[in-house]
Amino acid sequence: MNGFPRKVKIETIKALLARTGNQCAFPNCGHPIFNSDNLLIAQLCHIEAVSPDGPRFNPETTTEKVNSYDNLVFLCYRHHKETDNIENYPTHKLRQLKLEHERKFHESNFKIDDRILDEILKEINDYWTEIETINKYEHVLPEFQVEINVGLNEQQILNDIKERLQHFDYLTRLLTKDLKRDYFEILCLGIPNTMTSISTLIDQLEIKILELKLINDPSQKDIREELTRMKLNFKETAKRAGYMD
Repeated sequence: MNGFPRKVKIETIKALLARTGNQCAFPNCGHPIFNSDNLLIAQLCHIEAVSPDGPRFNPETTTEKVNSYDNLVFLCYRHHKETDNIENYPTHKLRQLKLEHERKFHESNFKIDDRILDEILKEINDYWTEIETINKYEHVLPEFQVEINVGLNEQQILNDIKERLQHFDYLTRLLTKDLKRDYFEILCLGIPNTMTSISTLIDQLEIKILELKLINDPSQKDIREELTRMKLNFKETAKRAGYMD
């Protein structure tokens, strides 16, 4: 199970922001969503996770529901991490927490200049949709395709990298033996393929980090230029990255 793509509509984000009061939804927190410089310093969180290894993942839901208004809430980083504890914060408790917070700010006039936010969010959603399409349907060698799960968040990508690095460590420890005679496949296939997986994940993670930086400060031209370069290169990765066989 690959989970669901992150395709939150801009209108949904606007509606959520309008009822935040510019505060984290956790009771008595008060941490702002945007600071005095209009930088986003909180996180948009899914109540039921997008990915199977995320908290409160519901395999019976749909892409539309998982990215809907009812399944999203703005939290500060601290309370985002705390609410990942599914025993203390099951789905119904988080939904109630969100509802009670929104009741306090139902008539709130909190607004942000959303023109640039609209453009950036649309650009991000369009790009990852394109990457998913290229990787699934335009790969030059589908039978050797490195699958790119565009629904992974930064932490999930890091966890995936750590898992692959542990595997790579195991492979390299075998270098003390006569690989050409006893471990030819490890030397010629296992190590190169592991490195290909890691390189792909690192590139994907870097793009997502740059996207977050751009959302936080849209005026940074150097970030946008580097993001543009990385995104163009990753389109080729989505199309051509493959395993040796």
